[in-house]
Amino acid sequence: MRKVAGARKALPRLAGVLACGLFIATRMSQAAAMPTVDGAEQLHRLDVMLQVTSKHCSGSSSDFRSAYAAFSQAHRSAIAKAAQQLRAQLVQRHGSIAAASAFERMNARLAAQYRGGHPWLDCEELQTVTRGLAMVQGSATLIEAADQILPKRQATRFATTRD
Repeated sequence: MRKVAGARKALPRLAGVLACGLFIATRMSQAAAMPTVDGAEQLHRLDVMLQVTSKHCSGSSSDFRSAYAAFSQAHRSAIAKAAQQLRAQLVQRHGSIAAASAFERMNARLAAQYRGGHPWLDCEELQTVTRGLAMVQGSATLIEAADQILPKRQATRFATTRD
């Protein structure tokens, strides 16, 4: 109950931060069609988090699977480019044979991180965020949003860790 009460109090603050960040990000230059490797990783992490938490929230009154589908459709190209860039990085680091399993391990770790939901956003908040992200344009905006709503990563990036 404490998590929900704290999240409710944080919702207006989170909405303000997200709105400010999204405004800034939409004003940023979108000259680069492909995000950086870090940006590609952030975009991929955002996509996986939204996908997994939408399934987690599917039994709640804030089922946002349709919002996730709209997000996924709207940003299909950017999400695919991000995954392609991560795979290419994994090929460089691990070789072509091991890259596929490294990508799958990375995705499994990401999914496991969100199976129980988001660390501080509840289903209603995630639904609102996902609906908003489905309407934005440009991967720079998505990467900025990911920086704001994803837990900070460990010093070692997911894409470069080896089991």
